[in-house]
Amino acid sequence: LMDIAKVSYSELLGFAEPETALDVKTAVMKACQRLQYVISGKYIVVTSEVSSGESDAAAFLSEVADVVFVSSFKEKEQEVRISSRARKHVTVPLNEVMKAVSTSLGGNGGGHAKAAGAAIPKNKMYIDVQDVLKRCVEEFQNRLGQKL
Repeated sequence: LMDIAKVSYSELLGFAEPETALDVKTAVMKACQRLQYVISGKYIVVTSEVSSGESDAAAFLSEVADVVFVSSFKEKEQEVRISSRARKHVTVPLNEVMKAVSTSLGGNGGGHAKAAGAAIPKNKMYIDVQDVLKRCVEEFQNRLGQKL
């Protein structure tokens, strides 16, 4: 590859493993500071809240936790966004969890079984970000109970 691309090994490595941006690193660190977890069945379920970079934070935390829900409030859009991730052995599809939670709160959600998200608009009723995370965990636990 180095010969074909006419680049050095360090340049090639930079393409394969680019340096993580400072704002992404900061979001991940804040997610770690605000992390809460519960054990549901055989899974560690983590929640956290960040101001941005919820997807990156969820991806990072899913390296050690089985299921992750990370939220942020987007001021410009006036909505709560949740990004979720699950490790490959998790049997509950997160796209179904995100769809159920978001629909119950007047939003949209979906995605894939192991990586899903939701966007919930701030209506006239105040939406508490921590409440949304709690609902995600409860929905996951309910669906997990059905799978046992």
